[in-house]
Amino acid sequence: MLVRQVNEGRHDVENQYSRAVTREGNRRAKDGVLQVFELREQFEWRGLGLVPNSGLKLKRAYAQIEPLRRTS
Repeated sequence: MLVRQVNEGRHDVENQYSRAVTREGNRRAKDGVLQVFELREQFEWRGLGLVPNSGLKLKRAYAQIEPLRRTS
């Protein structure tokens, strides 16, 4: 797929796995993520700095498994 793009002078994002992955993605996995995580107001990305609404955090109901809050 990449060789074809180079030969055709294109640079596009294409889904190599279109037979297995739909444009909507994996609905079951996305539902699971939405059940456990919520959007952060902001997140500091290495090289980018603070970007609003760009990261996820565990919902309050799952706070007991938050590794950053655990003490060893």
